[in-house]
Amino acid sequence: MSEKKNNNLVLGLAAAGVVVGAALLFHWANTTPEGEVDEVTPEDIMAELKEEGLDVVKKKGVMIDTEYFLKLLQYIGKHTRDRTKTQRGKLVIDRRALYKADKWD
Repeated sequence: MSEKKNNNLVLGLAAAGVVVGAALLFHWANTTPEGEVDEVTPEDIMAELKEEGLDVVKKKGVMIDTEYFLKLLQYIGKHTRDRTKTQRGKLVIDRRALYKADKWD
């Protein structure tokens, strides 16, 4: 019985870690290099989640459903890549220019 409680505790902590990580990633993805925040409102996010069918959290007992969780992670990854595409492109160009100029600092 004690081992089951420990497993539930570990899974709960892992889930909390994923949620915090997703929040930090979302904040990073919506902040420009100058520190300005993109105008993405909670209503915009909920509309996107609704389009993907992720607006209602699906649970199995007290745990989040595995399939729902994986779809949510894919959603976060896709939208993060989409929102940071221009920033990543600029960084690649800057990195190549510095590499060609032998500036390793």
